[in-house]
Amino acid sequence: MIPGQGLRASLGRADLVSALTMAEDVTTDFIASQLGLTKVEPRKAHLDSAVGPGTSRGPERLAGPPALRSDVLSPLRLWVAQKVSFFDTEGEAQVTAFLAPPPYRGWRGKPRRAPIFHPLTTWSELVPRLRRVLSEYREGRAIDLGRAVDAISRGRILARLPRERRRRWGPALMLLEDDSRRLVPFRIDRRLIRGVLSELLPAHTLGRALVAEGQLLAPRPTADSAISWPPPAGTLVLALSDIGCLATGGASLRAAWLALGREVADAGCHPLALFPGPLQRCPRALRTI
Repeated sequence: MIPGQGLRASLGRADLVSALTMAEDVTTDFIASQLGLTKVEPRKAHLDSAVGPGTSRGPERLAGPPALRSDVLSPLRLWVAQKVSFFDTEGEAQVTAFLAPPPYRGWRGKPRRAPIFHPLTTWSELVPRLRRVLSEYREGRAIDLGRAVDAISRGRILARLPRERRRRWGPALMLLEDDSRRLVPFRIDRRLIRGVLSELLPAHTLGRALVAEGQLLAPRPTADSAISWPPPAGTLVLALSDIGCLATGGASLRAAWLALGREVADAGCHPLALFPGPLQRCPRALRTI
């Protein structure tokens, strides 16, 4: 169908250009003939007219790759010989020369800012996992209208109005922090978790104890701990440790942690561990205490 004058007026130049450039040559020629358009090759004058004032009208140049900026490198520290001894064929020292070390001129190229610390995970990713195991459903003050209406509609007599049940942090939490030397890289992460939990839980419900190699059966409560060891029944015991799974030849450590976890479970508490590594490194016996 040949488009009429009204349809032609409703088309913009951008629409025509897009249709012509995307079609095949035969289709392009047909559309151009129906719309009364003529295909014209671009002329040099048209290209030059697009050049702004104050710019060269010579042939267009392609921009090369961006230049890379190389800063001045800091001097490289190398070993310096302090004493040189020459030996003969018999292996006896013949000449000994002492070299004076260069004077120390201080630390050049010192960074202006300390390196940025990257935690193992963000709190937004960690808090849902902790909330599932460190919280329980408890009734609040707000009335649960849905449960109340459901009970009344079934003809039940309510002695008291039901309250909304929401997840709340456990009644008491004991942090069991592993202070072993192999876990020194995780001390900042451990400190961050302790700081956030201390803001979420009341001070009288949060305890803290330290353990180290050879002292797993006797955790030492800190001076600011509100809970003694062993903790009372019903307490959540959260171990910030690798429970011996990341130690080289840590079979004895894993056995000691397994015994400690069973001791905590037998006392009526709930043992948990925040493991700083893949769970494949943790034996099944430790994961199912």
